[in-house]
Amino acid sequence: MLDEYMISLGYNDEELKLIKNSYPLNNCSEATLLYNIKNMGGYLRKNGLNNKDIISITKIIPNIISMSIENIKQRVNDLSKMGFNKLDAFTMIKNYPYLIELSLEKIKNKIIFFKDLGFSSKEIKSILIIKTDILNVDNYYIKKRFNYFIDNGYSKETVINVLYSEPELIDCSLGIINKKFDDLKNLGFLDNDLIKIVSYLPKIILGDLTDINEEFSYLINYGYSEIDIINIVKKIPMILGSGHLYEVNSKIKCLEDFGFLKDEIINITCNNPFILLYTCDYLKWKLNNFLELNISKDDLIKMTINFPAIIGYGISNMKEKVEFYRNIGLIDMVINNSRLLSFSFDFIKARYSIITDNNIENEFYKDLFEDNVVVEDLKVFLFASDKVFFDKYHINREELLRWYDGYFNQIWLFNRRD
Repeated sequence: MLDEYMISLGYNDEELKLIKNSYPLNNCSEATLLYNIKNMGGYLRKNGLNNKDIISITKIIPNIISMSIENIKQRVNDLSKMGFNKLDAFTMIKNYPYLIELSLEKIKNKIIFFKDLGFSSKEIKSILIIKTDILNVDNYYIKKRFNYFIDNGYSKETVINVLYSEPELIDCSLGIINKKFDDLKNLGFLDNDLIKIVSYLPKIILGDLTDINEEFSYLINYGYSEIDIINIVKKIPMILGSGHLYEVNSKIKCLEDFGFLKDEIINITCNNPFILLYTCDYLKWKLNNFLELNISKDDLIKMTINFPAIIGYGISNMKEKVEFYRNIGLIDMVINNSRLLSFSFDFIKARYSIITDNNIENEFYKDLFEDNVVVEDLKVFLFASDKVFFDKYHINREELLRWYDGYFNQIWLFNRRD
C-alpha cells in the first residue's frame, strides 16, 4: 500500500528505499508512514508545492515525514515575523529543507550579519529567498568573498549590488572566481574593465565563456580589432549575456543584406554597439521604417554611417523632423549630416520662428517659400552655435526656449477658450 502510493506520487524505487530506511522512519510501521506522508504531502501541496518538490524535500530530509505539521507552521510564523510572507517561506523550505531544523537564533544572526555588511532589508530578504542555504554558511567565508571584491577595486556599494544580483557568488569558490577573471583578462580586458562588466553582469563569473570565445574569434576574423571588441563590451557589458554576443553574426548578416559594406558595419557598430542588442527582426523593422519616410536606401546607409545613433531614434519623432526639413528645403543638408537630427525639435522650431520672423502655430512649416523664407539663412543659422545665433538675433538659448514655450502656452489657452 505504501509503495504503491509513493510510486503514484513519482518516487522511484531507489528514492522509496532511501525514505523507508532513514532514521527514525525505519522504526515506523508502513501504516504510520503512509499516514504521515499523506498528511505532510497534503499540507505542503496546499501551500504551493508540487509532488516533485515534495520528493526533493523528503530525499534531502526524510524525517520531515515524521514531523508534526505544527513544526513547519511555527517556522513559517518565525519567518513571517522577519518580513517573509507565506509564499516566501515555502519557497525557502523548498530551496533548503534544512531551514525547518535551523535554530531561530542562527537565522536572526545571519540577517544581522548581512545588515552589518551594508545590505538593506530588501536585499537580505531577496538573497535568503533565492539562496536559502547561505543561512548555514559560516560568516567567515561570506566575509572573505565580500573582501575579495573590495581588495580587487570594487566599491562596497558595487559588491553589495553584485552579490544581491547573483547570490550564488556569496559562497562561490575563490578559485572559480579567480579563474574566470584570468580567462576574461586573456581576452584583453583590464582590471577596470572587469569591474564594469561584473557590475553590470555578475553572472558572467558563473557562466561558461566558450560561446564568448567563439564570438570573439568570429569578430576578429570578420575584421574587428581586439580593441574594437573590448570597447563594444565596455560600452554595453550586457552584450555578454542573454545570447546577444552569440547572435552577433546574424545581426551583421542582416546589415549586409540591407546593403552595408563590411567596413561600414564595423564602423557603425563600434560607434553605436546597441545595434548589436537588437533582434534581427527589430533591426529590419527599424531600417524599413526609415525607408517609408521617402529616404532612399543609399541615403539611409549614408545617414547611418554619418550618425549611427539614428537607428535607435523613435520613428514617429524622425518622421516629424524629416517632413519638417523636407518642407523647408533642408532635407539634403540633413541627409549629408544626419547628426542634425539629434537637435531638439522644439529648439529647432523655436529658432526657425525667430529666423523667419513668423510666429509658428501647429502647421508652422507649411508654405514656407510663399512666406519669403530665405533658405540660405536657415542653412547658416538654424544649426549654428549659440554664440553665432545670439550675435545675429540677440536672444540666447534659455530666452529662446522660454519665449517659445510661453508662446505655445498662449495658443493652447486661446484654443481652450474656443
